[in-house]
Amino acid sequence: MSTINLDIDQAQTLNAYCENVQALINLMYANAEINDGFCKQAFIDDRTPYQAATDWFTDEPISFAIEEHFSKMFNLLDIDIEGYQDIRRAVFSRNIKDGQMFNVYHGQSSKSGAIWKTDLITSLKIFTEEE
Repeated sequence: MSTINLDIDQAQTLNAYCENVQALINLMYANAEINDGFCKQAFIDDRTPYQAATDWFTDEPISFAIEEHFSKMFNLLDIDIEGYQDIRRAVFSRNIKDGQMFNVYHGQSSKSGAIWKTDLITSLKIFTEEE
């Protein structure tokens, strides 16, 4: 990894970037902690926060492709999911709170409502246990 020297503005930008990446990753898995090296390298590589968060799960059994397909006004995330039963997609607000509903797409063409609990992985486990 290359060493970079940042001025104050760049360091503040990097900190904000890393906070955004961490927040996205924690929506998927609340206990995940990214290391500074991962975040700095993603920043250097000019990865968007969505791309960096997606990259974090590349080698995990459950992988996510995180995108913001909808208007920022609605603050919705569209998550493609691979490796968790027949669930293929979830859509929810970035500001989702425990107990709120979100959409889960599964099977060939099914859409269901699920209840948010802690993070996406926990919520999907609860959702599949209830089906």
